[in-house]
Amino acid sequence: MKLSLDSSALAKRYVLEPGTDQVLKYCTKATQIFLSTLCALELISALNRLIREKKLTQDTYLDIKRTMIQDFQQATLIEPHPELIEEAVFCLENTVIRSLDAIHLATAKIINCDLFVTSDKKQYQAAKKLKIPAKLI
Repeated sequence: MKLSLDSSALAKRYVLEPGTDQVLKYCTKATQIFLSTLCALELISALNRLIREKKLTQDTYLDIKRTMIQDFQQATLIEPHPELIEEAVFCLENTVIRSLDAIHLATAKIINCDLFVTSDKKQYQAAKKLKIPAKLI
């Protein structure tokens, strides 16, 4: 199964919260995991927010960051390129989503994923409208 995740779903792989079990199950079943390179920045941003909110310690952050770097080395990373940007523009013009969400959807669409996983309701609805097989967790 070709799996694509956005950062909201991927975060559940590293931070225990509702949906973590589902994300881990999908990742285990996947034959290949595709991620936008922007996922790393979004995850680091979210983790640093958790540090500022005192919901995550610096040591835990460093452990998660190490694991995340290892995971990204095993995933197939999709860099922004002209075809991806063109597809993201199509997503923006045909759904009500934000720019980074459009990048994640364009990534899923370009790689022709078997499943796109998100925790964002608007992004899930956009995926369905764009006929991307999606799961909301």
